[in-house]
Amino acid sequence: VGVDFGCGKGRHIVTMREHGIEGFGIDLSEVGVKQANQWLDHLNFPKTATAGSLTDMPYDNNQFDLGICHGVLDHMTSSIRAASLSEIQRTLKPGAKLLLSLISENDSALGEGEEIEYKTWLITDGYEKDLPQAFFDQARIQNELKHFNIIAVTEVLNQTHKGRSLIGTDKHYACDARYYITAESR
Repeated sequence: VGVDFGCGKGRHIVTMREHGIEGFGIDLSEVGVKQANQWLDHLNFPKTATAGSLTDMPYDNNQFDLGICHGVLDHMTSSIRAASLSEIQRTLKPGAKLLLSLISENDSALGEGEEIEYKTWLITDGYEKDLPQAFFDQARIQNELKHFNIIAVTEVLNQTHKGRSLIGTDKHYACDARYYITAESR
């Protein structure tokens, strides 16, 4: 049983279901959750996306064998991220895998906007306007995931030499840099 923490429109729930994994998802966006459930229904899968916060999830303790959290935790302030990670750990079974991504401090967006806390800025424009954007290095990853066993950390850097980057953003960045992390719940 797997869950996408911050499921948006449901791409990871659908992928889990297509691979025979009983997939669930939770997201703050009611619009995203509605779209996820419509997509799941269209594919004849159960509608398992739920609107809610990662800081107070409606799931049982030790419910999931797998968690995915792509590009979500880095759009939180540190206190909300800590509460979310605590809830994520609560809902994962001991030994469950957590796959997550966090933006790297090597990303060229580092320092753009209004700084609101340590290595965290409010995004000033585009479709993520007014969201916090926290940036990570190895030490911050180790510290914030201290209650998980970190299995692998991979940093991927994409250099754009001309035009708009291909990561789906509405802005141009010279370097898109992101960490992909595999961790295990204790």
